[in-house]
Amino acid sequence: MVKTYVSQKGRPCMFPSFDVFKLDSSGQVLWKGFGESFTAAKATTQKLMVASPGDYLIVDQATGKKVVVTRTTSQAA
Repeated sequence: MVKTYVSQKGRPCMFPSFDVFKLDSSGQVLWKGFGESFTAAKATTQKLMVASPGDYLIVDQATGKKVVVTRTTSQAA
């Protein structure tokens, strides 16, 4: 059985996508990857923080919800 999800813009998509971005000091964002769930996206940010410390942003493409992940919030969860 294949589930179909609807994106925030009303377009169907096969899998919910959680995009991961790195936030730089000037306020710019750089796409770094994705996860099929919030948990997977957060795990991706934790791996990225090892090589490139900083703040990361997870965006749920289905709902538009945005979560900033910092070293502090990453260690707390």
